[in-house]
Amino acid sequence: FADDAQALAALVRRRRQLVDLMTLEDNRRQQEHDAGILADIVALLDMMRSQLDALDRRIAAQIRTSTALREKHDVLVTFPGVGPVTSAVLLAEMPELGSLEAKQAASLAGLAPFNNDSGTSEKLRSIQGGRAGVRCALFMAALTAIRHNPDIKAFYKRLREQGKPQKVAHVAAARKIVVILNAKLRDAIPKHHP
Repeated sequence: FADDAQALAALVRRRRQLVDLMTLEDNRRQQEHDAGILADIVALLDMMRSQLDALDRRIAAQIRTSTALREKHDVLVTFPGVGPVTSAVLLAEMPELGSLEAKQAASLAGLAPFNNDSGTSEKLRSIQGGRAGVRCALFMAALTAIRHNPDIKAFYKRLREQGKPQKVAHVAAARKIVVILNAKLRDAIPKHHP
């Protein structure tokens, strides 16, 4: 299982690098006016999209060929808002998911609020640390879940109605998702799996 998880982590890391490169090139495309350079950028973006598609197929194959990864993946994608990309990131970068306490899961994902108090001054709580790739994947999952998952949608709406800023409610939704996913994996996967 460890070798499968390491191979998946390498593929997920490469996928993130490629997406970052595509974002940079797309930003250049939007600012460029020279037709020749635009054509070069479009050709490069097309090539990168092909590489991204190939990487997504390799990631899916890596998950399918590992019983432990496949079982966890099958549980994760049942949650509305979690698709193959988010599942792959969680499997690769948070392999402990399913064996953690709720607060540990939120903290590892970088979604646990920490006090910024110093002496007698009290500041707003904020999230910090954790695994950035996991946090980004959960933010994207939260965006989808806020629209399509009735429980997360109601939770988010309740926070907004209480006057919480959009970003705070979004972070809280992402935190709720990782806690739910941790519990789903804990309850669904037999204990003999790592």
